[in-house]
Amino acid sequence: MKKLFIFIFIITFLGNCTKEIISSTNTSKFSFSSTYFDYNPYSNELYLYAEIENVTLTNNIDSVWAELFNSDNSKINDYQLMPSQSANDQLTILNIYSIKDTIYDLQSDVYSVLFKMKNELGNLFSKRSDKKDLTMNTDPTVPQIIDYSISYSINDTSKLDTFILGSSEWKELYIKLYVVDENGSGDISKVKYKVKRSCQFLYSCSDNDICSDPEYQIEDYKDLGDSNTPWEFIFENFGANNIFIYSTLIRMRPENGAALYDDEGNIQPGYEETSCGKTGTVSFQFIVTDQSDLTDVIEDIHIEIIKP
Repeated sequence: MKKLFIFIFIITFLGNCTKEIISSTNTSKFSFSSTYFDYNPYSNELYLYAEIENVTLTNNIDSVWAELFNSDNSKINDYQLMPSQSANDQLTILNIYSIKDTIYDLQSDVYSVLFKMKNELGNLFSKRSDKKDLTMNTDPTVPQIIDYSISYSINDTSKLDTFILGSSEWKELYIKLYVVDENGSGDISKVKYKVKRSCQFLYSCSDNDICSDPEYQIEDYKDLGDSNTPWEFIFENFGANNIFIYSTLIRMRPENGAALYDDEGNIQPGYEETSCGKTGTVSFQFIVTDQSDLTDVIEDIHIEIIKP
């Protein structure tokens, strides 16, 4: 009788252990592989879209929804997303959920969306979207450059009027533009800069008179960029009050004219060695253009480049 009791205890113990092992390895995993949202001011429709991968191929999706937040991180509304299709392969199951909702009173602002899902076990999964400006305006409006910064570092928002070259090391000049457009950031087609310098400015490797050399005379603003170093800004981020921040960096050659090398020791195209790093006063012109070819320009931003 004692042996029978021990046998039953062992079988029960092992059975319970086996059940716990199965449940612990049966944890489902879901991943938002793609999310998207946008607003059409002509139809007043908000569109929300999500692709969800069932990585472990266990359990099913119970529900999917999205929460819309404005620039103050206040929740505007939440929306139940509906399944549209499912694409199967050997490794994953891809589930697509979306919805369109008509909103007439949505304010122009920078928004983000928190996509959420719950599986049939009650486990929650979520993903926050990138910020996007949604505009209600349908009439073309002129973009505006409301401010700029010129500095030694990307996080500095000061306005330099003097830049000191390095003796033998390359430095970087960071420029940011702060732009507004009532048609949204997607309406901006290009943001560029030009420069000018005249013979009254020393922009050579010697103190000789260079007024007779047309190479150093740029009396009108010109774009001297090329395919390797285009003279244009890239979108960086959204600022407060739906401002679009664009940035660019200009590599500044050191006084000794050294070449610029990449991490593998190769000279970067367009940055070969020269006789010196040039100095003088350079004037900048900043230009922003939208999809309707409406343009805003600020110019005569002067920077004095001096020796170390």
